[in-house]
Amino acid sequence: MSHRGGWSLGHYADRPVLLIADPAVQPQICRNPLGRIAIADTLDSTCNGCRDRLYVVDMHQSFPSFTDSKDRSIGDNQTTVTDLQTYLATVLDSEVVAMAPLGGGDVADAYRVMLADSTQVFAKTKTDAPVGFFVTEAAGLRWLREPGAVSVPKVIAVSDRPPALVLEWIESGYPNQGTEAAFGHSLARLHQAGAPSFGREDRRSTGSRGLPNEPYATWAEFYASQRLLPLARLAADANALPEQTIRQLESVAARIDDRCGPAEPPARLHGDLWAGNRLIGDGGVSWIIDPAVFGGHREFDLSMMRLFGGYGLDCFAAYEEITPLADGWATRIPLHQLAPLVVHSIKFGGPYVSATQEALAALL
Repeated sequence: MSHRGGWSLGHYADRPVLLIADPAVQPQICRNPLGRIAIADTLDSTCNGCRDRLYVVDMHQSFPSFTDSKDRSIGDNQTTVTDLQTYLATVLDSEVVAMAPLGGGDVADAYRVMLADSTQVFAKTKTDAPVGFFVTEAAGLRWLREPGAVSVPKVIAVSDRPPALVLEWIESGYPNQGTEAAFGHSLARLHQAGAPSFGREDRRSTGSRGLPNEPYATWAEFYASQRLLPLARLAADANALPEQTIRQLESVAARIDDRCGPAEPPARLHGDLWAGNRLIGDGGVSWIIDPAVFGGHREFDLSMMRLFGGYGLDCFAAYEEITPLADGWATRIPLHQLAPLVVHSIKFGGPYVSATQEALAALL
């Protein structure tokens, strides 16, 4: 979030910081649990709202120095900071002045990049990224941008070597009274833009588990063969779910025709629309990021949104103003939440296992 005076809110080593363009500017800022901003009067103080330590970073002095870090790797990857800096400088045709690590991701290493002309971009790379990893994400972002229905960051550059994705920088903002309804309307129009089939025409896998996306004529066929059954095998291989739960998952897949509701055309899905993949920018505008796109049933995106919360009732009500849901949609929520629940059971275990079992119990 930019401000007058040459400073903006950012993160460095998972700390709330300021990116200060003018060394003479020395404010401090912290986002407290209520989402408010507190500004400190001195350099050594805590936020009155949340008592967290406040940090100030001068981008000209305190960010990682590439001249000092030529051999430092990003994570365990063979790609060094210098490799990424060199790539960015080449494709952006500008010197990279600073790169601030961003927290919040569990898959890639992300950075806020400042260029010599004061332009900022978002860039990320990934440890041992397979060929096509970021190309697939870039294609997904472009596909979501295509209808002009919802705000999606513009892809500036993408590469396999080094593995990198560069996007326009989105300044953070705060929701306003109309944010939820506006996003509900936008999402409905995005879904209406449709897809050629259930799945992906390019057949690229998506998500952290590399799930298949072969095109199918019906949602039932796709969801059973490309989501539930592959996830059942992955969960079994990882011993992530009890054997009985695996059998129940396979049983739901075998009888899925009775559970999918009325037939609908394939919708243009984000594919991983939990609240962490929505950014609120300037003016309360919602932006969607980190997609795992495919053609699917629109209730899949909506069920994912309900799984972890973070979306207001106005959002769902506004969605139905544009495209009302078919009767019985609420009874199908457990079905459409099964896939993300199994993914989280494989990755994290714990409460996601019992949540998967509860969803199955609602379907059997």
